[in-house]
Amino acid sequence: MRSFVLVVFVFLPSLAFGQITITDGYWSTSFDCDDWVQSDISSETPISGIFPYSSYCSGPGTVPCDQDGTSMGEAILAAGNHEAGVPGTAAQAHYLFTGVDGTGAVNDCSQGLRFSFPSVQEYWFRFYMKFPESGYSFDGNPYFKVLYNDLDQGGAILGIPQWPNSSSVYLQGTGQSCPAYGYGNDWLESNGRQGWGRWIPVEIHLKNDTNGADGVVQLWIDDVLVADYDDRDFGFTHFDDIRVGSNHNVITGIANTSMPVYFDDFFFATADYTGFVDDGNGNDRIGLDAGLSASEITAPTNLTATKVE
Repeated sequence: MRSFVLVVFVFLPSLAFGQITITDGYWSTSFDCDDWVQSDISSETPISGIFPYSSYCSGPGTVPCDQDGTSMGEAILAAGNHEAGVPGTAAQAHYLFTGVDGTGAVNDCSQGLRFSFPSVQEYWFRFYMKFPESGYSFDGNPYFKVLYNDLDQGGAILGIPQWPNSSSVYLQGTGQSCPAYGYGNDWLESNGRQGWGRWIPVEIHLKNDTNGADGVVQLWIDDVLVADYDDRDFGFTHFDDIRVGSNHNVITGIANTSMPVYFDDFFFATADYTGFVDDGNGNDRIGLDAGLSASEITAPTNLTATKVE
């Protein structure tokens, strides 16, 4: 059985920046811009409404987020683009540091990108993510916070590959976990399939509770509904903030380098969006980008969503 160590990590507050523009109930970006590398916390990205969450890097390491001896921040790079989405564009690069000797460094990472939006009670967010082909490992004790939502209200965390004992959405403010039991304990290696080195489509749907017991959490991975809850307590008054890329557990690999995790083809929708598709279970969702069909996905077998009645 895998062990789990909860590391409490305090992030510096982010600066106040503008919001994304939602039109007809949605907003999207495929990073159609020049390459960009964070220089400091106030350096705006080329995409309107997206900003660095905090200053360069964080963690207890003496040289945080080093890659070949150079301190790194978040980046947007054409070299990481999801070509099946929008060819010729770029992708967000989020870095997890291996440690000065390659044996791992907890929470040494670049700080992610953040976008805020007008206050809503419900939203859907679809994106694609990719870990490197080889050379790195979570070393048997993984967690990586893919998304950190509304940290100022307690936080809702989308955790991968294992949080705390399966991939899940964790409602930090109320201590409730929403595990994706049907997907196994590890997004990267689960039920006979390999997740390293390929683009993984992910979609999350959150609807705030009205009475402390009717909040909705739904999660699709590889076009499959893997978590489905309708009795959660968020402890939020609203949703208005998403951070893409956060801290992590031990990453091992090439000494004194940073493992890039790529994110691309963001699509954010509110309840006003009219283009939802049915997921085959009667649920509204954004669905896959037109550039990637379900037949191109190498999904695990024997997946079943966890439905809380």
